[in-house]
Amino acid sequence: MLLSFLLPPAVQADEDGEVPAELRRQIEELNGRITALEERLDRLASRGGAPVALDGNGQVIGRLVDTTYAQRTISILTSQGYASLVASKTGRVTNSTAIWFDGPACQGNAYTRDDETPGTVWNNLDSGSSLWYVPRNAQYADAVALSRRPIGDAAIESCESIPLTVLLSVPTILPNNPAVTGFPDAGFIPRITIR
Repeated sequence: MLLSFLLPPAVQADEDGEVPAELRRQIEELNGRITALEERLDRLASRGGAPVALDGNGQVIGRLVDTTYAQRTISILTSQGYASLVASKTGRVTNSTAIWFDGPACQGNAYTRDDETPGTVWNNLDSGSSLWYVPRNAQYADAVALSRRPIGDAAIESCESIPLTVLLSVPTILPNNPAVTGFPDAGFIPRITIR
């Protein structure tokens, strides 16, 4: 049984090691629902009809790629081919990364040191208001950083001067452009619905 491992610790098997009949029935019912959902998703995928994510105005943002219940996030792939994790309740982009610059005062070419995947959108502030993206055709190269913008915990962008830092095989990262990525400048998508 798929869900037999989900029995709460307080549920004890009887003396013969059997799970109580009512719990067994509930587990079988849940397994049936899971199987039905898996079959539905397989049918949708075979038709190229993955669920669609819509913003609060009913505009298509992109395709739903995955959901993470524990973190309450959804992964969206926009029609422009860019992906990111988004908080399902607030619509805030939750991928976060520090930004490294080859010039002083957070000027010049920008890089991400976290080996981010090309074609992804990232947030630099916990408020979700500073989006950056790694171009789909990003090339990895070595770079020297003189300053960085750490992941912020408020709506304030800060810049740190740092000792000369060599970054090995890192991609460039650019300020968000909604026409390129499909993600809005605000850093969140209001009232996400899935259809």
